[in-house]
Amino acid sequence: MTLIDYPGAIGQILQVALAARCLEVAEYVSTKTCNIVQSGPFAGMTIPEEHSWGIGDRAPKLLGTYEQELHPAIEKAITRSPEAIFNAGSAEGYYAVGLARRLPEVPVYAFDLNPNARRICQQAAELNNTPRVAVKSAFQLLNNFNNALIVMDVEGEEINLLNPEIITYLHRCDVIVECHDFLNPAITETLKRRMDDTHNMEVIYENTRDWSDFPMLDKLCSLDRYLALAEHRPCLMHWLVAWAKERT
Repeated sequence: MTLIDYPGAIGQILQVALAARCLEVAEYVSTKTCNIVQSGPFAGMTIPEEHSWGIGDRAPKLLGTYEQELHPAIEKAITRSPEAIFNAGSAEGYYAVGLARRLPEVPVYAFDLNPNARRICQQAAELNNTPRVAVKSAFQLLNNFNNALIVMDVEGEEINLLNPEIITYLHRCDVIVECHDFLNPAITETLKRRMDDTHNMEVIYENTRDWSDFPMLDKLCSLDRYLALAEHRPCLMHWLVAWAKERT
């Protein structure tokens, strides 16, 4: 039986208890890591103690397993030398600040509608000495750059933000976007059609995690080890990665 199978009140109690335990595990990982990312493309980055949405997925971010399916794409995007980075749906700045650390000479524009997210993102930029991160509230400025990298996680609004008009500016831009097809089943196929002429595309699916890579988790029980790596997604998720053909 899963949490979905439990009736109303019982299921809600279990969800609250699970969220509370996730926060306790995240605090344990924070202490062990001193709030510094341990692995992956953003290893060495300091993460603020606050979060702006849900429970923040703090533990997997600190361990470096957060969205680890994208690690090869992130590394490839870095080697393609973007002249600017746009992070739409930046939340606390994991990608905006992480990429700014990897490409310190490149301006990074972090966009989020949540003012609390923008505040924490700015704090993350200061903690990591990445002054070229500009935190804004509206997705703009794309037409000022040719070879930009766009990283997007906007809870289903990607089908509206990556509209045909915007895509005319993106023929030399690489795009990494989380697709929320459980909110709108047409998202991925629509975006693929819109960028098919100008981009080579791949779909990357969510995969499993291996806690054995992190000895600090050895003394935790099985459930807590799972929670340390869990990203609490509503279903099996995927990302669309679009590489500009003109830069291939």
